[in-house]
Amino acid sequence: MKEEFLQKLALNRNIEPQFLKIKADPNPIFIFGAGAHALDVHLYCDNYNIEVEGFLINIQAEASSFCEKPVYQIEEAERKYGRFSVILGYANYPDGVAKLKADCSVANIYCLGSCAYGNWEVLPAEYVEEHSEEYMNIFHLLADEFSRQCLISYLNCRINDCADFMFPHYLGEGFYRNDLLKLQDKETLLDVGTCEGKTIEEFVEAVQGRYGNIIALEPEEDNYRELCKTIAENGWEKVYAQAVCAFNEDRTVKFSGTGEMGGVVDEADSFIEYPAVRIDSLLRELQLETPVSIVKINFPFSVIEVLEGMTNLIDTEKPKLIIRIGFDEKVMRAVIFKLREMRGDYKLFFRYTIGIPQGLTLFAV
Repeated sequence: MKEEFLQKLALNRNIEPQFLKIKADPNPIFIFGAGAHALDVHLYCDNYNIEVEGFLINIQAEASSFCEKPVYQIEEAERKYGRFSVILGYANYPDGVAKLKADCSVANIYCLGSCAYGNWEVLPAEYVEEHSEEYMNIFHLLADEFSRQCLISYLNCRINDCADFMFPHYLGEGFYRNDLLKLQDKETLLDVGTCEGKTIEEFVEAVQGRYGNIIALEPEEDNYRELCKTIAENGWEKVYAQAVCAFNEDRTVKFSGTGEMGGVVDEADSFIEYPAVRIDSLLRELQLETPVSIVKINFPFSVIEVLEGMTNLIDTEKPKLIIRIGFDEKVMRAVIFKLREMRGDYKLFFRYTIGIPQGLTLFAV
């Protein structure tokens, strides 16, 4: 059975690493995009000494440079360089590839499988073989064949640093998938890691405005300010924004300030302090008239601690859970097994909610 599972994975150690393919490309190299994901790709290129000519966009440029490199509209780059190759730095790879193929004649397009959120560590084939029993257990816990194919594609993306494996499995439908969640009137959402409020907007649209309550947790000061602005501008009622993060204790927590893949620390040279709450404590304090029926968790660290802080909610209400787990395969494994330990009657599904491998998301219903 183990050998059968491993055969589904692209473990060929003779495959040339992605960064070597890019370094050997004779064409000028550009990064498509000029935002947060493009910055990650630029850091990846710096790490592997890949020379980048600049950044490409297909809209009017707001700035002439990014990361001290020029920003070109695609037509400008074609006039100056003719033929060139592109690394996707736009956090929807299938859409980015389609845009590039429609707009210009690109020599090669590279979609990195392991580069996002300040991390570009490739998953070694030897490591996957070592932990194959755990991956195989997850494979058999998943409730449908499409979920199992998503798991295989995710591992192949991370092993080979190539996101092409995920393309057939990205449906582009976001977090609030009605085919899995079976959304009803008066759903109450607990949104852990709300950022500026875009996922609340997605939820309100999915339920056509007929929700019970929304609890939005966002500890980062600038994000919280934008979140409150978004709530006010949309006129959403019964939305309770809290400038806190979720944890397994009511206390102040320190997050390491090294990259977006940082985590909770006791001691570090660089850290940010945030107030933290147990979800169970917060819900007792709020005393909402409708119970939480959906929990969405969308950040790369401390997910286990968040789950431990909502033990009562999971025991008594069994809310539908949406947990983005593609940030880190160790988190993926830990979350699946922790959730099975807490409550064994959830049906588990995998879907890509964002068009990069790190968009792999667990739906527990």
